[in-house]
Amino acid sequence: RAHENRLDFFTNVAHELQTPLTLMVAPVQKLGETMPFDRKARKYFDMVKKNTSRLLFLTQQILEFRKAEDGHLKIDSEHFDLVNLVEQIAELFDEMALKKNIDYVVDLPKSLMGWYDKDLIEKIIFNLLSNAFKYTPEEGFIELDIKIHELDGERNLVLNIANSGEGIPKEKLDDIFEKFYLLDQDKEVGTNMFRTGIGLAYTKKLVQLLKGNISVASEPNKSTTFRVELPCGKA
Repeated sequence: RAHENRLDFFTNVAHELQTPLTLMVAPVQKLGETMPFDRKARKYFDMVKKNTSRLLFLTQQILEFRKAEDGHLKIDSEHFDLVNLVEQIAELFDEMALKKNIDYVVDLPKSLMGWYDKDLIEKIIFNLLSNAFKYTPEEGFIELDIKIHELDGERNLVLNIANSGEGIPKEKLDDIFEKFYLLDQDKEVGTNMFRTGIGLAYTKKLVQLLKGNISVASEPNKSTTFRVELPCGKA
C-alpha cells in the first residue's frame, strides 16, 4: 500500500511537471537555432538543452510506468538498424564520464538490424546506463556491449552493461527490480547504500512486454552486470 501511495504521489507530481517542461523544450530548441553562441556559450546551452529534455523524459517515464503497471502499454515495432540510436543514447553520458573520470566503453558492431520498438528500447538502455553511472565511483569503469545472437533461426539482441562499484549481495539480486526497494543502510551515518526508485522496476516491465529477459550478476566490491535479451526477428 505504501508503494502504491508513493507511485500515486509521483504520478500526480509528474502530471504537474509535464506541462511546464513541455513548454520549456520548444523555446530552448528555438533559441539554439537562432542565437549565435560562441563556443563556450554553446557548450553551456547544449547542457541546458540536453538536461531539459532529460527532465521531460524522466517525467514522462513516471507516467508511463503507471501505464505499464495497469497493462496499458503497447508495442510498436519497426525494422531499422539500432546502432545510431544506441550511439545517441550513449553520448548523453559522455559529460558525466569525463566529470567522474570513468573509463566509459561502448562496444557496438557495424550493424544491429532488426525489429524494435524504438521508444521502449531507448528507455531500457537509458535506464540501465543511468543506473550504472549512479553507482559507479570516480575513476571506475562502465562497459556497454550490444550484439545480435542467432540460434536455430531466432535472432536475439543481447545487451550487457557492466560497472565497477560496491556490487550487490547475491541474496539481494532479485529484489533490486522491486520498486522503491532499499538494499541496505549504514546505521552509523544513516545513508542508503543502494536504493531503487522505479527505474529498474520499469525497465523489467518493458523487457517483459517485449518478450525478453533481464538478469543481473554481481561481485561485491568489484562489479555488477545487467544482461538483457530481446527477440528482434520479424516474428
